[in-house]
Amino acid sequence: MRKRSTLCLLALACLCSTTVQAITPSEQQAYLMRFAPLAIAEMQRFAIPASIKLAQSIVESNWGTSKLAREGNNYFGIKCKDWWDGETIREWDDDYDEQGQLMASCFRKYPNVAASFEDHSLFLLQDRYRILFTLDVRDYKGWAQGLQACGYATNPHYAELLIQTIETYQLYRYDEMALQANHMPSLSNQLATPPLAAQQDGATTLVHEERMSTQSRKPPKPQNTTWYHTQAIIQEVALIEAAPILP
Repeated sequence: MRKRSTLCLLALACLCSTTVQAITPSEQQAYLMRFAPLAIAEMQRFAIPASIKLAQSIVESNWGTSKLAREGNNYFGIKCKDWWDGETIREWDDDYDEQGQLMASCFRKYPNVAASFEDHSLFLLQDRYRILFTLDVRDYKGWAQGLQACGYATNPHYAELLIQTIETYQLYRYDEMALQANHMPSLSNQLATPPLAAQQDGATTLVHEERMSTQSRKPPKPQNTTWYHTQAIIQEVALIEAAPILP
């Protein structure tokens, strides 16, 4: 009887450890307030829809509560791959050893959130995802379906999850913000174009500390950079978030 009780407790402990943490509407809103400016800046720099970037970060990190996000600043579930020479973090996923046993996977670890958002953009510049850049930046459904078709995630419902997240929280609004603030760069100039030149009129201003190297087309290691968000863009995002849209 005691043995059976012990087994039940162990099973319950395992179940609790894998339970997805519930996120409150206020926490969701705070997440969007914090990360929307980063997604907008990356869209202006690399022509990747801000809605897609935000939705992927939400789905992959459960609104920033996952172990990868909390301990490794990895918001997109990007694994190490052969060319990664930065810091790493181990987490259980879907990798198996030669004996067919589940093994901890190697994921990239970043110094800050901005580096994670930047590396996600660079990761999508691989030839594997190049077809995505033929889509309109407003076509978030096409991007979501393309990411799944290109094998970004093993979940067969990945595109559906992204689309549902975008439409539930109206993340497409941030695509429009990016388009109104700055023209989209061409793919050939993406590695050389700063996120958004400082504007003298005091509107949205984002300054990148350093330009990225354009010597290699292979996704490089993200630079240890800092994004400076002026009060203007923070207030603009705040105005959008003031409307209660969360379910």
